[in-house]
Amino acid sequence: MNDLLQSPTRRQLLSMIGKTAGATAMYQAMTTLGFASESSFKEEMNLKGAPAGASILILGAGLVGRADCGL
Repeated sequence: MNDLLQSPTRRQLLSMIGKTAGATAMYQAMTTLGFASESSFKEEMNLKGAPAGASILILGAGLVGRADCGL
């Protein structure tokens, strides 16, 4: 009985919103909750010094993601 009264986790809540109302509603909920805000990181990223033979795997990159990476 106690399991029914527990609040859902953030992940469960956003998953339920996405499944019932769609991705747009889920993104709006994430924005409202402060989980989809713009990054304030302004520094240059140092991506040099990768080990020899290292490769990159891009997960979930659609056409726009691949275009940004130059693939």
